[in-house]
This record gives sequence, C-alpha cells and structure tokens, in this order.
Amino acid sequence: MQQAISTTYKYTSKKENPPTNRGLFHDFRFSPGYDNLQQDGISEAVGSLTVFLHTAGKGASCPYCGHFSHRLHSYYSRHIQDLEVYGHTLELVIKVGKYYCENVSCPRKIFCEPLSFLARRYGRRSYLVEERIRSISLELTSRKASSLLQLFHITASSSSCLRILQQCGQHNPMHNKSIYVGIDDFAYKYKKGKDYMSVVVDQMTHMPIALLEDRNGEALDNWLTRNPQIQYITRDRGRCFTEAINRIIPGVTQICDRFHLTKNMTDTMIPEIEKMIRQTKQKLKYEYPDRDTASSLILQDIFNMGDVRHREKLKIYRESLNLKMQGMTIEQTAAHLGKKSRYIYKLIHNRRIGAYLNEQQKTALKYVSELATIISAGCITRKILAQKMGSKISGALIGRITSSLRKMYQQKRKEVKEHNESIENGSKTQRVSQNQIRKYILKGESDNPKLAELYKSSPQIKELLSVCQNFRDMINGNTYDKDIRKWIEKAKATRNMALTNFAYGIEKDWEAVQAAIDIPFSNGLLEGTVNKIKAVKRQMYNRAGSKLLRAKILYSQ
Repeated sequence: MQQAISTTYKYTSKKENPPTNRGLFHDFRFSPGYDNLQQDGISEAVGSLTVFLHTAGKGASCPYCGHFSHRLHSYYSRHIQDLEVYGHTLELVIKVGKYYCENVSCPRKIFCEPLSFLARRYGRRSYLVEERIRSISLELTSRKASSLLQLFHITASSSSCLRILQQCGQHNPMHNKSIYVGIDDFAYKYKKGKDYMSVVVDQMTHMPIALLEDRNGEALDNWLTRNPQIQYITRDRGRCFTEAINRIIPGVTQICDRFHLTKNMTDTMIPEIEKMIRQTKQKLKYEYPDRDTASSLILQDIFNMGDVRHREKLKIYRESLNLKMQGMTIEQTAAHLGKKSRYIYKLIHNRRIGAYLNEQQKTALKYVSELATIISAGCITRKILAQKMGSKISGALIGRITSSLRKMYQQKRKEVKEHNESIENGSKTQRVSQNQIRKYILKGESDNPKLAELYKSSPQIKELLSVCQNFRDMINGNTYDKDIRKWIEKAKATRNMALTNFAYGIEKDWEAVQAAIDIPFSNGLLEGTVNKIKAVKRQMYNRAGSKLLRAKILYSQ
C-alpha cells in the first residue's frame, strides 16, 4: 500500500506565486544582482516590503558529496531579511528547490538548493544585513546597537548583536605579515593575578593584530608557531613571554621596554631610600658598616693624627703616590699639586709611607683590618672594642682612630631608635611621598629637607644615585657609552643588596636590554592598547568573553 504524501505548503511549480497587492511599489523591479534569482512579485504592507523570488537553476550540487542532481523533490520558501528600501523593511521570500542526491554512496538523500551567495546556511539575514549589524555593534553596546538598528529598519535583538560579534571574534586573523610586533598581558577577570590574556600589536601600523587567551600557554605557543616571519618583538621583563619566544622562535630579536626598565629600577631603590630616611612601617635594626667602609673611615682618622704640618706632608705624599701610579711624571705631579719637582722627588723617591707616620699611627695601622672586622660584626663602642683588642692597642688610641666612625653610626643608631619608638607609640610623622623619592633617584636632587640632608650626610647615597642616573641615561640613549655589561659590573660593585640583585636580573636578560638601548622600538604602544582594552571591558561591566573582546579590539578600527 502506497503511503500518502502531503503536499501542504509545497509548491508544485516555480511559476505558481503568491498573489501580490497593487501598491506604490507594484511596478518596482528588484535587482538582486545575481543571475540565478528572478523576481515574481512584490507585496507591500505598512512600512515593509516583501519581494518574491525564485531560483532560475534546473538543478543543484549536493553540499556533502558535490554530485550535481536534476531530480526534484519539492520546493520550500526561504525568508531572508535584506537592507531597507526607501525607509521600508525589506524581506526576500525565495522559492528554493529540494533535490534527491543520486549518489548512492552519499549519506545525504535529500538536500536543499544553497543560497551561499546571499546568506549563510540556515541564516535569516543577508550578508549585507549582518555586516550592518556587526559594524554598529562593534562601536556600541548590544542594547544601544539593537535600538539604533531599528532606525535602519533592521530587526535584531541585543542577543543577536552579541552572537554576531562572537562569531566575528572566534579566531584571530590568520594571514599576518608583521615583522615588528609588541606583546603585553592584561588581567582578564575581575582580580589581578588570576587569569591573564595577551595582546599583540604591529609596531609599524600601530594596530592590534591578535588577542590571545593566555600569556604562557598553548594559545601563545600556537600563535608564535604560525608567525615565524617575526624578526623583532618588544615586551616587558615577564618570564612567560621570554621563555615562550626562546622556545618557539629563538632567532628573533627581543627588545625590553624602556619604561618598565626604569620603573623596575626605581621600584627597587625606593624601599632602600625609605630605610635610609627611616620611613618604613617595620622596626629597623641598628646599622653597622661593612669591613671596607670601616677600614676607610679608620684610615681617614689615622692620617688626620698629628699637627698641621705633619698632616699636610702626609697628604701630599699620598696624593703624589696616587698620581704616580696613574702614570704621571714627577714634573706633571708637581704641576698638578702646585709644588716644586725637587720637593716631590725627595718626598716619594725610595720612601714608604712609614717614613711619614708617627709611632701612634704606625701602631694603629697594624690593627686596622682586625678593628674593621670587629666593627662590621656589630661592636662599635670604644669600651667593647678595647675589650676585644685586649692589650694590643690602648683604649685611648682606639677611641681616637674610630671617632669619626662612631660619631656617624651613633647618630644613625639614634635615628633608628626614635623610629622604632614612634612605631611602638603609634605616632605619625610627616612622610616623604614615593613620587618625591622617585624624582630624587632619577635627578639626584630634591627640595625635601630629609632627602637633601641624606645626600649631604651619606657618602653611599651619592654612589647609588650616580649609578641609577647612569642607568636612566643609558636606557634613554643620553650617554656615549652604551654597553649595559659595564653598568652591570658597576652596579655589583656598589655592595647594595637591592641594586646588586637588580643588576643580576638585568644580566640574565642583557641582550634584550641592550637591544632596548640600540633599537628605537618600545612597548609604549602596548600600554596604550591595554588601556583601551580596559576601557572596553568597563563598558561591558567586565563580563565580556574572549571572543567578544577580540571582536571589539581587532575589528572596531
């Protein structure tokens, strides 16, 4: 028994068309611009037009196997929204055929005639309408875009606007020919330290070219693998980017960001300056000089012993000896010191420093190293030093040769004690702001009385500030000597733990730092792009997914 087949809502011929009402647009001929679409009629309603079309082909290719078929199954009407016409909403009703696939090996038995030239598969809007929705949604929020689209006689909910944008931002652009790029990360979720994304910007066009879902994972590795043509990459000092770049494209030239280098240096030194001016929220320990500092201060007091004539002669001898070691002749040394050549010759020829020292100075000079070791271990008062030295040297002589050192560090101990007592009592003192300290590090001078007094009283701070300013000038290209390795050795020689650790960090990435000095590219462009991304996130209350954020950033230019 044959099964009855319903023909409800099926057309048996393409020529049988729904009736059209005779309105203003009755004689209007719609020109779709495609040869395989022919107009059958127009129906006009209040504020809307419906154009009836049919396909002119006598067959179609199966979308699964590609086999062309003429065997017709039936017809159905496909409704597609198109751009407005004279202020009227335009709907296309296209009569499309269904065909049998005659390929016996194809799993699809019946297929519909595709309209890929006009709309997506199963799409209810033409490509032109989707492009209009996409372009407006990229610049506005989804609700504002939906409201504005109604003025263009396009019906699209806020969810539809978001859906189209997410389809747009599903992948990064595949064809990228950029050679000079920069990469930076930004916090993706509500709190920093949780989830991060990365943005890549072309340094030549100043346009973002990729938005990656992570900063040290598969997405970053895949993007770097697909772009082996890159020759220069600017980045900050984050290990995540450094390790990925070295692993995927090791031959690329990496460039550290100059702003971050200077900021890292000032952030390292600000706590050190705060400790020196007794401005911390923690209790401080008493300071003691290291062995070299103690030795130099003790020697300074030893050479200042005796009468004026004796001290003057000893001073000229030491200066003459230093100039001779620098390669100066007797005549040049005499001219430099303002003395006669014969006097300088008699002073230093076959003479050692012991010839110009009195007995007390000779005795004290024997125990300089031992005294410096005891002082650096935490003993600074004259009584304790005399006990430690025993009968080797008198207490009076110890007090004489350590007077400058004890006076300097007793004042520092007093300041530490007052600072610790203020913390215990909860009293508030006027603080020096970090911006003032940062300017002090970069310029070496300040109007703040605490910082100005520190510069006068501490010989160590002058050396530290000189090294920091040299680094800043080198990064900005304001010095003749641009070898970062020389600066690293100079920073290590300061014996400041914080600056030394910073120098070791620079040494691990010295090639990228050197490239930042030699090559004009920087990551400043990335900082502006990250600020733009944050502004877009705030517009969407930090609820934008990676696809939506990618569409907003990459395609809204």
